[in-house]
Amino acid sequence: AFSASLSSPSLSRNLLAPSSWLTRHSVHPLPASRRQSLQQPLAMADPREGKHVNSMNRYMSIGPSDVRAVQDRADGVATSLEWKRTKDALLKLITKRTRERLRTDAVEATREHLEQLQLDISRLSVIHVAGTKGKGSTCSMVESILRSKGYRTGLYTSPHLIDVRERVRINGDPLPHAEFCRYFWEVHDALKMFSDDEQNESQMPGYFRFLTVLAFKIFLTEPIDVAIVEVGLGGRFDATNIVAPVACGITSLGFDHTNVLGNTIEEIAFQKAGILKPGVLSFTSPQRPNAMRVLEQEAQKVGCPLLEVPPMSKFTRGNEANALDIGLKGEVQDINAGLAVALSNAWLARNQAKPPRREDLFVVSEGFREGLRGVRMLGRCQRLVFAPRSGPVSGNVEVSYYLDGAHTLESVECGAHWYESNVGSAQRSDVQQAANILVFYCSGDRDYKSLLEPLIQLNKHHPFSKVLFCPNNEAMDTKGMTLSSWTRLIAAHWEEMTGRTADILDDVTSLVDRISSEANDEFGLAADSSWDLRANGDQLFAQQQRGEASGCSGSGLAGRRREYSVYITGSLLLCGDTLEELLSRTSDPVQAKEWILKFSQ
Repeated sequence: AFSASLSSPSLSRNLLAPSSWLTRHSVHPLPASRRQSLQQPLAMADPREGKHVNSMNRYMSIGPSDVRAVQDRADGVATSLEWKRTKDALLKLITKRTRERLRTDAVEATREHLEQLQLDISRLSVIHVAGTKGKGSTCSMVESILRSKGYRTGLYTSPHLIDVRERVRINGDPLPHAEFCRYFWEVHDALKMFSDDEQNESQMPGYFRFLTVLAFKIFLTEPIDVAIVEVGLGGRFDATNIVAPVACGITSLGFDHTNVLGNTIEEIAFQKAGILKPGVLSFTSPQRPNAMRVLEQEAQKVGCPLLEVPPMSKFTRGNEANALDIGLKGEVQDINAGLAVALSNAWLARNQAKPPRREDLFVVSEGFREGLRGVRMLGRCQRLVFAPRSGPVSGNVEVSYYLDGAHTLESVECGAHWYESNVGSAQRSDVQQAANILVFYCSGDRDYKSLLEPLIQLNKHHPFSKVLFCPNNEAMDTKGMTLSSWTRLIAAHWEEMTGRTADILDDVTSLVDRISSEANDEFGLAADSSWDLRANGDQLFAQQQRGEASGCSGSGLAGRRREYSVYITGSLLLCGDTLEELLSRTSDPVQAKEWILKFSQ
């Protein structure tokens, strides 16, 4: 019965429509005026004649490369304006920033929106992943593995850190701005017709549900082989639970969003188990006994096989891959990698229309290693290195931001161990740590005392030279307190437990100002010295411009270095806002941002 439930026709039919979707798959095309505005070259004033002329005609007398350059600039201006308009419209869909309850009608509402758009998601070959910790990492690993095997992938994850395009990726890459805008307005305008119909009570979907529908639209239009979909919140009533998956995965469970998912691990497990489907091969990472009992009971009720997956290092076959081969850092990734490998093997077997044998599911097959090694994620155990833009010591000093958006107890413990292992290794003969700074914040739905405990322990054997508490830029959920009062409450607990004072900052701009100023002072630079992105982990950025050899280790610097270490944790949003602020201050913010987005594929 186990094998029979997996034997289905090849999924090769899911190679979908080619990219000319505007003409063949338009549900509600852009208005003619908008299409014309996007198609027309940018007009500009001719100072010689005192009138507007077509920018292309004006430059026809110069070479083809110059013409392309002018058109690129014109397209860039048009795209930036449309991108701003798109972001503004998307933000209007945010109706409530706090999650006070589960929308039990989210699945049906999503189904209705898909029907309005005439989108048949049964054509998609989906891997669906829920969990408390590591579900984004697991999805990214699955995507990278299958892409390395030659399949064209679609990936839907949340939240994003610096750009909403992070949430929907095709073959590892976010969509170009212009393409994302076109998809957005096609879906937006079509749904708007229904919400404006007085005879129909349907309303525009909220932010997450809209992006979920948009992701399905993109996946059905782009030629992909597989869609890897991460649950947004919970699972049972999540907008993504509209899919009929090929395989399901549940990552490690813990206490998060307890105000909506429940206060016990059994209640949380019940919500996560809602993604299980009859006859669909499903996997789970190792769980606490009481959580595992709930998952097994729900799997039995639904009628699906549920297999527990050991960490990848425990696999008995193909164990040439280990935690060191994973692009994402941290010991916990060994657990996530095990689940990702099992899900990938299950999908590959189903795609080849053959029932998988249990012993073949927990194997690191040929090609998997490359995928695991190449996976990256923003704000998860991520080290960004910045160097002075100029100055006599610019070649041997750096500010390293260690970004880890961990926001559960177990995740913060893992992140603290990752940071300690990095700064510990920094105490080499060629590196001197100039500062060791902790930056922390968590929202009101988190247990700040619990999250601070691993950091308090870290402070005992590797003392922080300074501790800063700083909210993300749009922090909202503060348990009814003012933002400053909530931040002071967190800081007061730190001071009580450590006997050390902490500083409180108002926003991320103030945070980066403070760190940059103190780093300049520490390294003897001018007070107004600027810092540019040098590396993301060991990957150098724009190394030709800086004349740095690609063979250098670490951040590409030779000789003795001084590192100003800044560890930011407790909130993905704080990590994202900090990353965006840092990139905006570089000499080429657009190039830096796009490189970071590409590198995180």
